[in-house]
Amino acid sequence: MKRLVSVLLIAAWLLCALPVYAQTEEPTFSFRLSIDGAQDTAVSTGDIVTVAVTLHKTGEQTTYLMHAMQTEICYDGSFFQLVEDSIRTPDGVVTTDLALGGTERAFYINYLSFGGGTVWAAEETIGSFQLKVTGTTGISRIFSQNSMVFKEDGSGSYPVVFTPNDTQNYDY
Repeated sequence: MKRLVSVLLIAAWLLCALPVYAQTEEPTFSFRLSIDGAQDTAVSTGDIVTVAVTLHKTGEQTTYLMHAMQTEICYDGSFFQLVEDSIRTPDGVVTTDLALGGTERAFYINYLSFGGGTVWAAEETIGSFQLKVTGTTGISRIFSQNSMVFKEDGSGSYPVVFTPNDTQNYDY
């Protein structure tokens, strides 16, 4: 009987000594657009609007290690023209503005860590740029697509949700 109690006590002690790993929920991200702080607005030819892109991490609002991310901001080149020297990004974030076909353009914002990740806040402005309104009449929109935040091991990406702030409409 003493031997059984001793074995049970040792087993209980060993179970208590083992670390407990909590199952953490996978984070979700959202790339939000802000254009002069408005969702929809009326502009005139010649106006300059500032597009800011913020990456939001859902769930627990703590810092995390960013390994790689990208987003693509699309706009109509017949309504908007990128203002030279207006691009602002944090260290390590790079941008590229490309023609996609017809008048559609894409402004890419990318980050890749080469040193094991960088600590980012749960809400991080990843870039801003200005567009000059060149259109004279009509409606255009600026929207994000192909947005990803990659996992540390590169095996895939975390879920990205799109919100109403991901598309901005402009009346001319």
